[in-house]
Amino acid sequence: MKISIVTPAKNAEKYMLETLRSIHEQGYPDIEHIVVDGLSKDKTADIVNDFIKVNSHIRLIVKEDKNMYEAVNTGLSQISGDIFAYINSDDCYCRDTFEIVSGYFRKHEDVDMIYGNAQYIDEEGKVLFWSNNPPFNFNRLVRAGTSWIMQPETFWRRRVLEKAGFFDTSYKLASDYEYLLRVAKSCSVMGIKEVLVKFRVHSGSLSQYQAQLSGQEARKISQLYQSGTSTFVNNILRILDYIYIYALLIRPKNFRYILRKVIRS
Repeated sequence: MKISIVTPAKNAEKYMLETLRSIHEQGYPDIEHIVVDGLSKDKTADIVNDFIKVNSHIRLIVKEDKNMYEAVNTGLSQISGDIFAYINSDDCYCRDTFEIVSGYFRKHEDVDMIYGNAQYIDEEGKVLFWSNNPPFNFNRLVRAGTSWIMQPETFWRRRVLEKAGFFDTSYKLASDYEYLLRVAKSCSVMGIKEVLVKFRVHSGSLSQYQAQLSGQEARKISQLYQSGTSTFVNNILRILDYIYIYALLIRPKNFRYILRKVIRS
């Protein structure tokens, strides 16, 4: 099974090489990697072009885009793989991720989307904590008004593009959430326990304004997919959902991170 990866990038020189290596050192035999650079002013394109000299599986597209999701869609319109995903230029795949994902898709031919777990890291790559996602539940995800399923830990079959289309570029920051819900309405989704990605948390991730905008967009998206359940009932169920989800994070290897957070608060 051929795997196609899209990486949107803009002024991403700090972590770009690490992301590239995490993809091309997988040892997986059939990879296609498309980097879409939004006219970076730093050395992002130079780093990618140098990498292309020794890696024939990678292509660079340089074009102006209005936001990240337009760049992702540009890349997705060019893919030829059986499985696709996109990863930002500051995140990395874990070793053997592609073998793990392709193995599950081979065993479960009816499944259209697979998501795993993430290892959260800081700017220097130090591990902060590990996610522990629950089995997929559409209504729980709608009620949450956000997604605990991180975008880089998600992989889709190519037929998803035919069923659900591309990312909605009208959203600046929360289109991942909308796409996840849209795909789940028409496709089969499966969660797995393996850790697939290293998700980087750093000072350049989101400003306070961007975080607020992302929350506003996500709440709007949640309302679009809400069922006829009353607001009161939804609020009660949302509280129970969060208790369940956060309880899953309480496990030995996360104790140090949780304790540090409690002390600082």
